[in-house]
Amino acid sequence: MEQKLKRMKAPLKKWNREVFGHIDLKISSFQKEITKLDLLAQERQLQECEWHRRSALQSQLWLWKARKERYWKQLSRYKLLKEGDKNTRFFHKLATIRRRQNMIVSIKMDETILTEPDQIRKVFMQFHPSSKK
Repeated sequence: MEQKLKRMKAPLKKWNREVFGHIDLKISSFQKEITKLDLLAQERQLQECEWHRRSALQSQLWLWKARKERYWKQLSRYKLLKEGDKNTRFFHKLATIRRRQNMIVSIKMDETILTEPDQIRKVFMQFHPSSKK
């Protein structure tokens, strides 16, 4: 059994790199293509095939984001079991990554895309006046 596992190690590593190794690049690629179509939609009405393409890209984006979420969940469980309470560095790294993912870098308001933090904050405060900061 041990020999079988050793023989499978290299092919599994290769498969993992090819299929899942670049999750962030795939997510970024889908986001860029969706943004391009959104910008095109601001200039003119999208054709039916372009709407279908955008819908397919959005579905793929959600799929890959879910995969990434499962990956981090599995990794955190593995690391927790393996290293226990000693691994605060891992959890700080995870928190930093989450904070970056949750950051709002742009927002669309009245057909205008706002990217400045102060502008985004003002728009947020218009819709959520009870929030402080």
